[in-house]
Amino acid sequence: MFAPSFRKPKVQSQESSSQKVLQWRHRAEQTAAQQFTKMQIGFPKTSFPKRTTTVEPDERPDEIVEASEAILSFFAEQSKTATITTLLEQFDTFFINHDPNTVPSQLNHSVYQLLVYNCTADFIYLLNRCAFLIVNTCFKQKQTKYTEKLIALFQGRSPLPANAPLSTRKFRDWVESYMDSHQYKTLELFSPAAKLQKKTWHDRYIALKLLAEALDTDVAIEQRQACQWLYQFLKGRYKFQLVMFLSKGCDGAQHDEKAHNPTLIHTSTLKLIQKVVIKRDQGYTQMAEGFLSLHEHDSYSDFKRALAKYLLTSIGGDRRLKWLPKKLEQHLTELYSEKNSVTVGHHLITKTCDEIISYLLNPESFADPTHPFTLLMIQREFLSLSIILLKLVLISPRSYGQLMSSLNDLIQHNSHKEKAECEWLVGLLETMQVILTLVVNEGQYYSFNGAS
Repeated sequence: MFAPSFRKPKVQSQESSSQKVLQWRHRAEQTAAQQFTKMQIGFPKTSFPKRTTTVEPDERPDEIVEASEAILSFFAEQSKTATITTLLEQFDTFFINHDPNTVPSQLNHSVYQLLVYNCTADFIYLLNRCAFLIVNTCFKQKQTKYTEKLIALFQGRSPLPANAPLSTRKFRDWVESYMDSHQYKTLELFSPAAKLQKKTWHDRYIALKLLAEALDTDVAIEQRQACQWLYQFLKGRYKFQLVMFLSKGCDGAQHDEKAHNPTLIHTSTLKLIQKVVIKRDQGYTQMAEGFLSLHEHDSYSDFKRALAKYLLTSIGGDRRLKWLPKKLEQHLTELYSEKNSVTVGHHLITKTCDEIISYLLNPESFADPTHPFTLLMIQREFLSLSIILLKLVLISPRSYGQLMSSLNDLIQHNSHKEKAECEWLVGLLETMQVILTLVVNEGQYYSFNGAS
């Protein structure tokens, strides 16, 4: 393949506390607004930086579950009837500038339980869900300008007076812990004011981060739904711009104010990528369907041999990549070798494709000069690697989430570096985005559990 050139400018009658927590954690969550009447609070699996208290699941009492459920349900009900302005005021006086005198009477006991048990991680998880509940309400009502006001509440919180009540001081400490968290950084992405802040090289790929979070079941359901909406908007805009640019023949589009190149890929290279991946007859989608029809019931060892040939078709003959078949075949031979005699099924195909994606996009692989990822990036074989990854998700649609997560991990792993150090990663991301946009119909490759 070739290296694209670039323009310069991701059984008991009474349940114990631990059993109840596990029940909340594993119950299927819902995303549609009309399903918020019976809230499912869940619990965080990760800890938060600074001023946090880690609490094991079996230490979380029923009182915290019930208190969190009551508060979340209150804000969910308010989101259906109150104006967004009123909802923001209630959020402010309850969470950010907590005023015990304005707490709704039905929540007094819930606030008391939060203070008594002093569960910082659970409060942060609850606060995050309520914040993203408001973001979702803004999206539903097409009032996205209010997301900026939500962020402004956090950033413009009032100084606490010296005689502030204990509950107010405790809530403030929790809020500031939340603002140190990864969840709050995600929330800031929904503020239009963020566009005015200093840009980094990886801001171009924020859509990958949003989709990775939208598909991550460990992320709070309201956050996943909000990420879904923003991702679909950004991806839709990118796809429209790309298709418009390509449909106008690229060269002519450069002089058209309504069509501009949304990528960093040089026009001639972009046209060549389009020619490679868009084929009328035996395209990559048809190739994947043919591969599955022939091999989806093979023994696992036979399937892995056939998979290596399938992934390297149209790539393995490249003299620059003569080392790649041996590397890939060796990795597949060792993969899940204990299952070699098993008849392959959809689950094993997905596990295999997920593992290969993880192997090929391992952020730590640059430490190994012989790793395929290292060699492909040194040779600037962005298209070759992108085609392999495309083939994997075409035979295993569920692996699309793994691909997005792995690409996002690569970005996060290198986000502290200067742009000049990450040109290889920019090359891969730009190529990958173009190919996925042109070939993959995303609606078939992931599900948001019926989110509307």
